[in-house]
Parts: sequence; C-alpha cells; structure tokens
Amino acid sequence: QYYPDNKGDRGDHMATKCNIMTDSCCDFSAEEVERAGITCLSFTYTEAGKPDGGLSGVDDLFQSRSAHEFYSAIENGACPMTSQPSQMVYEEAFEKAIASGVPTVHFALSSGISGAYNGAVTALDRVREKHGGTLPTPIYVVDCLIGSTTQNLLIHAAIEKRDEGLTAEELVAWAEEARFHAHTIFMVDNLDALHRGGRIPKSVAVVGGLLDVKPLLTFNLDGSLAIMGMARGRRKAMRKMAEFYEDFHDTWWRSVTRTAWPTATLSRACSSPPSTRSRSTAPPSARPSAATLVPACTPAASGGRTAVTTSTTTPRTRARLPSRRRTSR
Repeated sequence: QYYPDNKGDRGDHMATKCNIMTDSCCDFSAEEVERAGITCLSFTYTEAGKPDGGLSGVDDLFQSRSAHEFYSAIENGACPMTSQPSQMVYEEAFEKAIASGVPTVHFALSSGISGAYNGAVTALDRVREKHGGTLPTPIYVVDCLIGSTTQNLLIHAAIEKRDEGLTAEELVAWAEEARFHAHTIFMVDNLDALHRGGRIPKSVAVVGGLLDVKPLLTFNLDGSLAIMGMARGRRKAMRKMAEFYEDFHDTWWRSVTRTAWPTATLSRACSSPPSTRSRSTAPPSARPSAATLVPACTPAASGGRTAVTTSTTTPRTRARLPSRRRTSR
C-alpha cells in the first residue's frame, strides 16, 4: 500500500493529469502495477550460446516464473543476460499513450547500465516523425540514473506526486532533481556477475573470490556503477553498509503515518551493456523541491544486500564510505 489514505484502492488515479510509464527493472509486483494504474514495459532475458535459450523468458514481474525458481536457477549455474524492450514495444506503448489523450512520463532504467533510456528516446523520435514532427499528446522520457530498489522508490514517490495533481511537465521537473537525492550502496557475494557483465577483469574476480572480498557498489551521478569500497568477509561488508545508512539516511519518514510504504522488496539484477546517453526530452524548468523518498534495505540478486538512504535537502555527490568509522583490518 503506497497511496495516501489508500486512494489507490478506489481508483482515484484515473483522474490524474498525467500517466506514468516505466520498465520492469523497477521492482514492482504485478499487483502494484495494476493498483497504481501505471504501464510497465518488460525486459527479456536469455542465455546466449544455448540452443534452447537456457533460462530465458519475459520479465513479467514473476508471473510466468516465480522469483524462487528464477534465482534457484542462477544459483545452480544459469547465467541469463537481459535485453531492453524492443523498439516495437516502445512505439506501441507510446502510441497507446497518445491515444489516451493524457500526457505521459516514462521513467527509464539508468542509461549508465542499460540502453533502455536511449532506446525509449529513439522510439519516441520515430513516433514523433510519424505524427508530422509534433506529438498530439506530450510524452517525456526521464533517465532515472538509478535502478532496481532506488528506481522503485523514485517511482513510488512519483505516483504520489501524480496523485497530488502534478502535471507531466511538473513531474518531470521534480523527478530530474529527486533522482539525485537517493544514496545507494549494495553488495554482491562474489565478483563473478561483475566479470560476466564486463564490469571488471577476470583476474580481479578470481583474486577477489580467493580473498573473500565483498565489493560495495553505488551509482555515480551519471548513472554508471562504481566500486566505493571493499570489505573482507560478509559480516564486515554488512557493517559498512549499516554505517553508511546511519550516516546518510534522513529521518523525516518516521513521522509519516498516512502512507504505508514497502520496507522490503525483491531486488533483481539487470545487466544490459552500457550506452552513450542521448538528449533528454524533458522540458527546461526551474529546480523543484527535493525528493521525499523512503529508505529501505532489501535482499538483492545472488544473495546481495542493498541499503538505500535518502535526503530531502542534500543531493548525492560522488559517494564514499563514512571515514569516521573505518573498519580495521
């Protein structure tokens, strides 16, 4: 339940001034998508080199394959690679948005780790050309510059802003600042996934595995992944994450009682190749007020953990671990 006063259960979002669209990397459940009245475009996944596609399918928010089945397959050696929605999927979604007559804002997975944003912008340009260079109904594409758990929180907050009456233009202006007020640090059990995704050399992955090194990762301001620290062993890594949360989280949410926000959600890994960012379709605007997001700690893919903190006043900068509480070797 993430609507103020449970408005969502009565379908009040149908009278809003704009629609929200995103991709399946947002960690929503199918029930949440339906209740929120948003559109979710599915990524796909497959195992290259296997005649039958191996662990392959559509990321339909665990409708056709349960989370347990999916991650059990990965633990047993499956190595699926994700692909962003096709141009046809984007174009069909944008055409439906135009037909609805309601301005739409599409929130795309970070361009620093996926081609989803560029794919959406390219498809929107093609749709615009089909309509003579001007869209009958405004559509905007926002590069989240974050993904998974933090993207989930950003869109949860965007839904609330939409239900408060923000127009599409106002929602874009809000989101383009709000995305910088989410501080993220997450850990993976080993470096194999980072090596398979081309993030680190094989030699680093091998040495890291032998030394039981746990990398602590974050999002750069450009939406790319960065290693912000290392820890020997899972316990020390978890302690560093807890210290990061304690130092940077905002406590405003403790007084919020009207909305029951999710405190845990399954975080799924999406590993599309990095791409060059293209121009934004969002309109220029004045700086909006800071984001009002909610901190969460969630189980991540492959046994990892994610700590998300937010600030209503200070945007995130180049992240680094707290220095006042360094763990000794």
